[in-house]
Amino acid sequence: MNGFAVVLELFLASSLLVAASQKLLQTEAWRASRVDIAPDIPVTLWRSLPFVETLVGVGLAIGFRPWAGVAAVALFGMFGIVLAIAYRNGVRADCNCFGAFLPTKVGPVAIGRAIALALMSVALVRIGDPAAATGALALSVPLTVTALVSLYGTLRPMLSR
Repeated sequence: MNGFAVVLELFLASSLLVAASQKLLQTEAWRASRVDIAPDIPVTLWRSLPFVETLVGVGLAIGFRPWAGVAAVALFGMFGIVLAIAYRNGVRADCNCFGAFLPTKVGPVAIGRAIALALMSVALVRIGDPAAATGALALSVPLTVTALVSLYGTLRPMLSR
């Protein structure tokens, strides 16, 4: 088993699960951001995104190879495209990609992050051994990261008072 592939899987899984949890914790902000970022995307599709992120994140964490990696490539690639189009159209609002945990305006940083995550996903697909699934125990790493980040994101406004 390639250790680097496992690290990539767990990092990408954590990223997706944190993003999904932050969207679900701040549902109204996430839903409102659709109007600025992608008004032509159907509401149902936009609202399903945290659940898709969760499914792909869990798939990555348990080593569902190569399909979870392929789904991550598509997902992060789509994020990059949507953000680039919004930026070209003059949108400079918070993308709400990672909620209050990592506020980022639509722009080069958010687009670059999406592209970097897509490229990491491509690397995972290329180097990951499809026969070497990491197993359900590996899910504990991204779930722990997600829980800690979500707790921080929830408590941060109260602590800053």
